[in-house]
Amino acid sequence: MTNLLDKLTGNVMETLLLKFRVPELLAAQDAALSGT
Repeated sequence: MTNLLDKLTGNVMETLLLKFRVPELLAAQDAALSGT
């Protein structure tokens, strides 16, 4: 049940990101992933 909830929450977050297109957040994620 927890996995299903986590999946649903993840889908909602992805949808919100796609819907509102937060370039600052995406840029921050890229920076964190690249380590710079």
